[in-house]
Amino acid sequence: MRILLLFLLLAISACATVQEKPQPQVTSSPPDCHEAWVYAPENYILELAAEATVTLNPKNWDFPVFCTAQEAGLALSQAIKAQRLPSGHWALYRLEGDPQKIAGYHEGKMLLQSKTKLVDWQTWPEKP
Repeated sequence: MRILLLFLLLAISACATVQEKPQPQVTSSPPDCHEAWVYAPENYILELAAEATVTLNPKNWDFPVFCTAQEAGLALSQAIKAQRLPSGHWALYRLEGDPQKIAGYHEGKMLLQSKTKLVDWQTWPEKP
């Protein structure tokens, strides 16, 4: 009986001392951008050229946001190469507004958080 009691005490004490340490959460803040760029279908260029208002809605799609057109273009190229996006007619668009207000940082990347107008475009890849 004493052996059983001793065994139970050892088992309880072992369980009490083995606790997982909580892993610290790594949070990083979004970069300090002066502009916000996204990639989207190229047909929006026609609407912008006709001076139409073109708005992206993040409720319809996750739009990754980048600080420069170059970053957006490189990300677009990588997404097409990895077959996460279909190859085709894409363009880079500059968004209206302060990047810190229209985008949020989620799972390591900036995503559009609010409806935002497109104000400018650039084709990709850049023409020499």
